[in-house]
Amino acid sequence: GVYGCAVLAPSARVTRWVMGGPWVPAALAVAMAAAAAAFGESVSWCVPILKQGLSPSLASICELLGAQGAVAVAWLQLLMLDFVQAAYVFADARRRAVPAAHSLVLCFMVGPVGLLSHGLTRQWCAARAAPAQAPGGGGA
Repeated sequence: GVYGCAVLAPSARVTRWVMGGPWVPAALAVAMAAAAAAFGESVSWCVPILKQGLSPSLASICELLGAQGAVAVAWLQLLMLDFVQAAYVFADARRRAVPAAHSLVLCFMVGPVGLLSHGLTRQWCAARAAPAQAPGGGGA
């Protein structure tokens, strides 16, 4: 679907429309809300985590992810984060005219690794495009 278009047909009009618009994140947000509502008591299953503030214990996170609703919402959230990262890479790569297929695949699989890959690709492309410096440290 969306991922295949971004990697295989990045210049297609529909790909640019999907990757550049709010449609996929909005659909995932609606799906997250629906999943949360479908699994019982709204989001009350995350109250134990919220009570721990900004540093929940690993044990409480593991306990939370034992609930089907929490797993569904967490999975949808990961999909959204991966998409947002991929959308950034897609737009930046088009703007800078650098290869992005490998970084997009990584974004879709392991989001932050795709961002790192894109950053390295940008640096590599910039280094290759930079004019060679004269041995004396300057130009003419």
